[in-house]
Amino acid sequence: MTRERITNIWVNYSKEIVFGLVLAVLTIACCYASRFIPVELYNNVITPSLNIANVAICLLGIVLLFTHHEGLRFRLVWAWTMALWGLCDLICVVLDLFFDIPLLTVGEDPLQRWPLVVCDFVGWLLVMYPTEALRPGWINTRRIIYTLLPLVGLILLEIILPIDLTPLIAFYPLFLVVYLSLHVRAYRVWCEQNYSSLENIDAQWIIRYILILISIGGVFFYMRLSVHPTRVFTEQLLLTFLFIYGTNHILFRRNPWANMSIEEIESEIANIEKHVAQSDEAEPDKAQSVLSAKNQAQIDKLEHWMTTSKPYLNPDLKRTDLQMVLTINRNYITSLLHEAYGCTFYQFVNRYRVEEAKHLIQANPTMSMNDVASSCGFSSRRQFYQVFTRETGLPPKEWFDAQTS
Repeated sequence: MTRERITNIWVNYSKEIVFGLVLAVLTIACCYASRFIPVELYNNVITPSLNIANVAICLLGIVLLFTHHEGLRFRLVWAWTMALWGLCDLICVVLDLFFDIPLLTVGEDPLQRWPLVVCDFVGWLLVMYPTEALRPGWINTRRIIYTLLPLVGLILLEIILPIDLTPLIAFYPLFLVVYLSLHVRAYRVWCEQNYSSLENIDAQWIIRYILILISIGGVFFYMRLSVHPTRVFTEQLLLTFLFIYGTNHILFRRNPWANMSIEEIESEIANIEKHVAQSDEAEPDKAQSVLSAKNQAQIDKLEHWMTTSKPYLNPDLKRTDLQMVLTINRNYITSLLHEAYGCTFYQFVNRYRVEEAKHLIQANPTMSMNDVASSCGFSSRRQFYQVFTRETGLPPKEWFDAQTS
């Protein structure tokens, strides 16, 4: 991995890296501290309180999502996930408080086959929402069966064979998370091919979601090994946080797939996944070949429009807007930009924004960075700093200081 690529990863994902490190430290600290919770306090107060809190959070989330789903399937998937989880917690609360029947006895022994299977199924549910968000229409009967087959196979082998396979069963959610992670890059590339701003549609929130799932999976495996009665405390807290975090992002997330059919989405994502490995071998941000006369004419027309009309000042500029100038379909626009500049639509537009920002910073050195960002078409200060740093190698203020020194 080159130094430039490592720098780009840090610039684009620094907050997610810090988020993951902080989450890991807090998770480990919570697992350790929970061992000092008195068992009586945990069983009689903390567990019922956390279950009741989860029921309330799930109920509120369900109401919000069903009343504001706007026909978006990924919101409905998350609403049903919360409904099933809230129902499980409600049953636990009722059985424990009113009948003194704990549904799951913790402590004394490691988690065995059927409690593990129940937890694995919950993990499967938690992966369905982000998968649907990354790949609309992905969830169907065939794929549901395929993703559940490994778990079913492990259970059957554990029953038939005279060996303990519960550690492998405990690792099943990790398999799901890895499978989910494979979709993230294709989604990010697709967004960059279609939008000049990734505000509320970027892949960062999915990365943070995956990091939370990994933490939950780690605690889940710890529960398989530990026999301490309070071993589920950390997982309960993480799940509560996951539901709050997930519901908040779902409600305010834009739908990047608007006006596209499931078939079009599947075709574009499949094409990206097919060629994404080849793009790694190509040199970034450089033209890949000599343009034909026809393509050069299209590029000249595009550059003239960008410099005279400055459409990049519109933060909502999309790839389809280029069809007002270039009488070609949107897929050909993607190929044209890659052939001419070796970049995506997002990178192409933001290069113009960075140049505009350079002129603005030099002409108005006292201007705030927020005003510079909004004046140049960036949708947020964060996007401005990320793009500017990636293009110039320096944050805006440091770049200006270097120019004036």
